[in-house]
Amino acid sequence: MITKYFVDASGKYLGGFQGAKPPVGSIEVSFPPSDARHIWNGTVWERPLALAKSQKISALSAACKAELTAGVVSSALGSAHKYDGELEWQLNLAGAKDYAVANNMNVDFTCTNQTTGVKTAVAHTPAQIQTVFNDGAAFKMARLSRFRTLKAQVEAATTVALVEVVN
Repeated sequence: MITKYFVDASGKYLGGFQGAKPPVGSIEVSFPPSDARHIWNGTVWERPLALAKSQKISALSAACKAELTAGVVSSALGSAHKYDGELEWQLNLAGAKDYAVANNMNVDFTCTNQTTGVKTAVAHTPAQIQTVFNDGAAFKMARLSRFRTLKAQVEAATTVALVEVVN
């Protein structure tokens, strides 16, 4: 038995039918969509603008999160060191910074020397750990600002093509 595919008058996919009668007023199309949310324009399946926007914003959000959790480089110790970026690390950094500044004490904090590649706990003065915190905050705010800008461009897009060029 052959499967036949149908849409309604607005191009919304209704399904494939094998031997069953399709809904009244449905229109047969030659092949099904790759995604049931796509709309038939009379020739090809198109991704609806709202779906394109939602998918693009999700992809931009995931990319932003990946950048944020990949870590940050700071020269607070006098040379470039990379600090982890996972949420737990961010909380530990805030706690270490607060403790060091409040008690005017050095704190050991793990980082990777960008020259040697060695990851180890290194003593940081209150000023150094404050600088790492500030560098991390600036990095995070810049990434979040860029995400908000790109998200606004996606939301303002009036066609799927305009959504797809946002990067």
